[in-house]
Amino acid sequence: MRIEPNNDWYWEYSRQRRKFLLHINGNNMLLTQYGLKDLGLDPDSDIDTVSINVDDSSMFYVFIQCILDLPYTRMEKIQIAINAITVLKFCKAETINYIDNARRFNLLASRTPSQGEVLSVVPSFSNNDIGDVLVLKVCNGRSICMVLGTGLKDGDKSYNFLDVVTVDNECLYPVYKMNVDLNSELQLKSIAL
Repeated sequence: MRIEPNNDWYWEYSRQRRKFLLHINGNNMLLTQYGLKDLGLDPDSDIDTVSINVDDSSMFYVFIQCILDLPYTRMEKIQIAINAITVLKFCKAETINYIDNARRFNLLASRTPSQGEVLSVVPSFSNNDIGDVLVLKVCNGRSICMVLGTGLKDGDKSYNFLDVVTVDNECLYPVYKMNVDLNSELQLKSIAL
């Protein structure tokens, strides 16, 4: 099946599944990862059907392009992009699942992360629990991100593939672990400082 956003696509909130559904190509639906609470919305919100628009479609392709080289299947990349545009469409909060135990690098202090950039978050207590994130939205020195890879730990909390988190921009590391041994990279940066 070819998946391309068009005017027939629309979201609805399924009270039964407690998740957003994206209707595509007639009777086909994709279940997103997110419910109302996951996106910082009031659990009693009444969400009607919401059509996909030109901005949503273009962001779908932007996210696909940004993750093109990551080690995911075609369907996983589509899943990531669809979940990313769902977050952008419905998430009105500036902070969701704030990661407060991340190491601060200030490597990005001279610039703001870009939407669609893949970066890493390194917990302050361990180099072994590094998590990769896809930047979805940047606001007020923080970024709302989607967790990629096997997960991200923050103290006792664990965040998994497609979970939405908020990270201070200074805690985002500009190398993601899927393609680089970040532990060696961090050691090299420490020695250089």
